[in-house]
Amino acid sequence: MGEALVINDKRHTALEAVAPMSPMQELQARIIREGDIDKMKQLMELERQWKADKAREAFVEAMATFKANLPVIRKNKHVHFSLKDGGGTVDYWHATLDNVCEAVCPLLASVGISHHWDVSENDKGAISVTCALTHQLGHKETVTLSAPPDASGKKNAIQQKGSTITYLERYTFLALVGLATVDQDDDGKHSSEEPDGITQSQGMEWVDAISGGHTAEEVMATWTNATNAAKKLNDYKAMTIFTEARDTKLKELKHRRAQ
Repeated sequence: MGEALVINDKRHTALEAVAPMSPMQELQARIIREGDIDKMKQLMELERQWKADKAREAFVEAMATFKANLPVIRKNKHVHFSLKDGGGTVDYWHATLDNVCEAVCPLLASVGISHHWDVSENDKGAISVTCALTHQLGHKETVTLSAPPDASGKKNAIQQKGSTITYLERYTFLALVGLATVDQDDDGKHSSEEPDGITQSQGMEWVDAISGGHTAEEVMATWTNATNAAKKLNDYKAMTIFTEARDTKLKELKHRRAQ
């Protein structure tokens, strides 16, 4: 007799190798079989919210780990120049953006957080910079600050915008990570003459305070104090900047409450 024909049926083995489904996957499979699209959409939204909550929790935990080992950021650049038309000199020290990033970015990366900036300019010439910290699971936190081009010194139009962008990048980044340089920057405060209106340093301090508010009431109270200070010096440009910072923060708080 010839050799018996042997049929090797691998279907059963293949089925055994499939990992068991989670309860969520089983529910999803059932909804697919039943063809209930509305339930599928609801399930997908619940899953999206669940992932967003987990990402937010991971971000908070990562920032707590980061802040347990905060670096010391020291001022490393001396700025000295004469004001236009012989109006005195400006003399101060500050921490440069690259110095700040060199100290902070490796620590953020170690807890799974990256950063980037978005820059825009409105029709009135004001420059806005938004800094974002993004966790590897997707949760993102942002801070936006605005200011006019920096016309101090002998800068041309491009340099004025570049100076403001760098300035805002530095302060939005520091505001998000909750850090200050040693002997917090006094940018231009030691000028040999009293400036007209709010100084850039004072203005950024007010913007930082407005952006750091935890409630709408706190934001409004800080904004009122800031605009009153600017109004006493007839600095309406500063008042506009403070109002933009207020509106941005209130929008952020409203979005958080809605989540």
